[in-house]
Amino acid sequence: MKVRAAILLTVMVSNNSSADSISYDPATGDYHVSYTCDGAPFQTTLEPTNKVAPAIASHFADTGESISFSFDVEMGAASRQPLRLVALDPILPVFDTVSPPNQALPEGATRSDFDGYRQAAQANAPPGWMTFHLERTDGRERIAWGRAEVPRSTFVAGARQTGFRFSSVHLPAIVIAKFVGDGAIWNLSCEGPDDPEIAEQLAAVELNNYVPRFAAAPGIQMATPANWSNVLLALSGHTIELEQWQLLGSPLAAEIREYFAEAVTELKSTNNPGAVTSLAKARAALRKTYPAMDSEEAAHATPPAIVPPQPVRELRSMISPYDILLTARVIDFDVAFVISRLGGTPTPPDVPPGPQVPWVPCLPGYVCAPPLDSDGSLEVSWSTPTNGYCAQASLLIGWCEEEFTGFVLQIATNSTFSDAKTTYDGPNKFAEVSRLAPGNYYFRVKAHSRHCQRTNWFSGEDGGSCMLWGDVTTSDTPYYSQGLNRTLVTPY
Repeated sequence: MKVRAAILLTVMVSNNSSADSISYDPATGDYHVSYTCDGAPFQTTLEPTNKVAPAIASHFADTGESISFSFDVEMGAASRQPLRLVALDPILPVFDTVSPPNQALPEGATRSDFDGYRQAAQANAPPGWMTFHLERTDGRERIAWGRAEVPRSTFVAGARQTGFRFSSVHLPAIVIAKFVGDGAIWNLSCEGPDDPEIAEQLAAVELNNYVPRFAAAPGIQMATPANWSNVLLALSGHTIELEQWQLLGSPLAAEIREYFAEAVTELKSTNNPGAVTSLAKARAALRKTYPAMDSEEAAHATPPAIVPPQPVRELRSMISPYDILLTARVIDFDVAFVISRLGGTPTPPDVPPGPQVPWVPCLPGYVCAPPLDSDGSLEVSWSTPTNGYCAQASLLIGWCEEEFTGFVLQIATNSTFSDAKTTYDGPNKFAEVSRLAPGNYYFRVKAHSRHCQRTNWFSGEDGGSCMLWGDVTTSDTPYYSQGLNRTLVTPY
């Protein structure tokens, strides 16, 4: 595959005659902004707050009167900033947070993430954290936890914290948890660039200035008294969203919706036992596809090995094996909850293991493996990297052309790859791996490439291309492991 890139000192420039510009530095993860302020050139460096590699594990339980939610947060070793804020937004209302009227923000909490929040009950936050509660105009809420230290957070790489919690009468759904690192405060004089294109690019960076993760939080509305048909319809609609996010495979999602429709039909005929039977089929289908959903492994989220290179706009690029099993656990929990309220027994059905879990197609720069495997033989695939020579040479001027000629696949039993072994070296973007004993396995890939650099970029593509590759340099990219790069081999 050949990749061509025109590499300039400023990588994003408006088409207008204005000198306004914004460029991303992949080496630091910062943005460089240039524009005119009070008639003079002005330059500044903006540090986004997305230099964190967090994981969030979601726990939920039926207490009889409500659903209790709690979360564990862990900072990955790749994090380059402390963690300052964790937010769930939007979610349905929670009811054990207290928002006293006219409650002032804590001393020192002056950053924009805290604006508009009212301090909530300290009991909902672990030591060193404060809970903030925002009621949205659409009837939903935003719950956030911020570090209490001023001015800098001490929740750094390798840190782990439990005890983020609340309760709700509403059932769990998959929502977005937003993580904000403790980066530098942005300083833009003269209200920023005047060029509308550059201002729009800057606004997009600011809007996505966090790291998203999937979590389980109140998202399926429960009325009083309960209308179980509406609950099942809401669950059915949520499976469509999960399918679009690729957290739930299309065949399974369609099968579950069919059972939900059967149950709704039975409820309309006041046939609760019939509805329970249909819902039990949905649980059996889930457990046939995800046999490990109740295992101890399914309850723990592993931090990613890298920090997202830029603000994340494509949520599917963040999916992990944990997220797929969490999705199955959430649907199963909600169905079991409805079954219990309809007079059925919510005991998990005893079903034989089914096919392997479907996983997300490999996006650019990703390594993809099946999250679960039952026989020790599987296929690992990958896409071309996004950090090749041409992508890294952002400070060079010229025309850059690169061709990836081969790939090296390594396997390890831990996310740090301390025991990595090469299992494939060749031209393909997939490899068969076999005879793996039960346990966790991690995969990473690097690419062999050749590239040439031309300084006569302004003469056009033909004048700047490598033509016959007469002047080329060969190199290897760094290893990359972003994506669904972990497989749990179950006993067989």
